[in-house]
Amino acid sequence: MSLVITWAHRNAELQADTLVDWFAATVTPPAGLHYALQVRDSAGVLLAEKLDIDGATATVQTNITAPLSFRLWSVLDGLASMQAAVWTQTQDTPDAVSGVTITAATWTAPAPAPAGPLVPMVAPGPPLEFMSFPDGSLFYFQTDA
Repeated sequence: MSLVITWAHRNAELQADTLVDWFAATVTPPAGLHYALQVRDSAGVLLAEKLDIDGATATVQTNITAPLSFRLWSVLDGLASMQAAVWTQTQDTPDAVSGVTITAATWTAPAPAPAGPLVPMVAPGPPLEFMSFPDGSLFYFQTDA
């Protein structure tokens, strides 16, 4: 028997001032939100993981009838949620697979926006100095002549 896991999307930006019940309907997730799921055995050994789940459902198949530990969390802008859903479950009827498999839609990161052309800054008067920052931005300022 396959284990189908479903969950509801949450959006901290839209729901910032509202308490939302655990069983409330899904809301529109923020752009770029995806999920990760891990399955471990009772000794904590990682049996399977999928770190790029798109949507709100995943199917786990296993031939293991011992208790398994599941961990599901969201990822946004490369940051993993600190509030993972964690539970243990035993499957009575094994699937016709070897080990553990996770099947779910795969999230694909959006392509980065193309960089615009670099335009040199030329200003009359004293020379311009600039300071660069780790994010690649530049700050220009004039020096006294």
